Amino acid sequence: MALPEDCTIAKRRAALWHEGEKFAAETLESQGWTIVGRNWRAGRYEIDIIALTPEYLLVFIEVKARVTSLEPGVSMYGLESITQTKRQKLVVAANIYLHNNNLVEQGARLDVIVVSFPRKENSQPIQMEELARLDEQAVMSRLGPPVLTHIEQAFC
Repeated sequence: MALPEDCTIAKRRAALWHEGEKFAAETLESQGWTIVGRNWRAGRYEIDIIALTPEYLLVFIEVKARVTSLEPGVSMYGLESITQTKRQKLVVAANIYLHNNNLVEQGARLDVIVVSFPRKENSQPIQMEELARLDEQAVMSRLGPPVLTHIEQAFC
């Protein structure tokens, strides 16, 4: 039985998200951060990355991966998807993690990392119907190296 076309598109999007999270984690590690967990779940709540800064501050990180225009650079694109409901879920998830690990007294922070994948100069935009026909490698071959924007203390 063939998978529905929407399922294939979802797989391609998931591949992009996975690459974004992987790039974010690798960048943090290269800056001396320690990754404590990735894709941590508590019921319907999820935290993309849980990390310790070099100063041992616990940080809960939401990662957004986006395909952007040809011009790489600092991007706030991706923040638009952090709605009030999403913020509340992130705070609840962080509190659950802190309580479950007896870390309530420890300082913690919620950050957002936006990973932008710029389209290559000679690459045409990938249309949704085309996305279903391309494999992961073909999709990623049309994109340039990712650019990371780290927004600290995005949520209070």
